Amino acid sequence: KMHLAVVVHGAALASMTHDDAYQKLNGMNNPTLELVERLGAAGVQLYVCGQSMA
Repeated sequence: KMHLAVVVHGAALASMTHDDAYQKLNGMNNPTLELVERLGAAGVQLYVCGQSMA
């Protein structure tokens, strides 16, 4: 059995936000939100880099 994880850092953090936050940053809905939600639903663990959050 395989366990997958995704670690997001830097400018890619915006791809992990909901549409309201993404719109404030980019003026449009998050085009990757559906993919992120599907990955999470499939059991992929999603992490944000701690240094990117600092």
